[in-house]
Amino acid sequence: MGLCPAAVEWGNGEANILVNALTFPAASDFSRKFYIAHELGHYLLKTDSEEEADAFAIQLLAGSERKSLKKSLQALYELGGIPFSRLERLYELAKQIDKQHK
Repeated sequence: MGLCPAAVEWGNGEANILVNALTFPAASDFSRKFYIAHELGHYLLKTDSEEEADAFAIQLLAGSERKSLKKSLQALYELGGIPFSRLERLYELAKQIDKQHK
């Protein structure tokens, strides 16, 4: 897992969401929700795409608490090493979701 806070482990036709005992507890409450929602996206969408899992998580958590869209972006940013293009696409999605909720 390295520094990744959570991951999906596939095997024998089933999947488990694993959390990293070193990095997951250090994350904020919202970030932990985002990481689990992201892994749930991998599982439910049956995808290896990080961007699809990001989109799933941000849509699932949108409106769940004050500033949820900003907190979703912050959760990914805090991981470090996330390509700017991935953050930029997620930011554009957050803006679209925000427009829909106004």
